Amino acid sequence: MSGSLKIEVVITSLSDMEKELDSIKLQASDARQEMISMARKEAPLLREKLIRDASKEMEQKVGLAVKENEKKAEKSISKAENDVRALRKKIDSQFNSAVNSVRKALLSE
Repeated sequence: MSGSLKIEVVITSLSDMEKELDSIKLQASDARQEMISMARKEAPLLREKLIRDASKEMEQKVGLAVKENEKKAEKSISKAENDVRALRKKIDSQFNSAVNSVRKALLSE
């Protein structure tokens, strides 16, 4: 192979490589544009999904908090009712004694 033929082969190879690089750059640019377009379409959908998921999680947390507070309220009410019963029982048990003390005090006068 002569020197000029070798140079032509190298130049042709370099030209082919340059064309291939240009093709790859074009494909990369197209892929980039496609990804940007896809991201623009997907972003609002993902945002809505995140909001739905966050709302659902908050509703669950609020529901659990409500149930927990209802249980605490029931316990407080139950305790108060027991305290009232105990107080009534104490009053009832000492009512006769109090009436007798008042009678004695009035009759002593």
